Amino acid sequence: MLRWREPSLPRPYRAWGHPLTTALALLLMLWMCAFTLIERPIAGAAGLATIASGLGLYFAVRSR
Repeated sequence: MLRWREPSLPRPYRAWGHPLTTALALLLMLWMCAFTLIERPIAGAAGLATIASGLGLYFAVRSR
């Protein structure tokens, strides 16, 4: 986010492969979620419920 807001600031560290590595990690995570839902629907639903509750708590705390 800072790279967009302050593009002229010096960058002492560069992320290797960015944004390709980030996109690859997201695709891998989505594949794992889909595979879990297909193979073990109850465990997958429990995992998605955990993720959803965490996101809900994150946005509730963040809005304060």
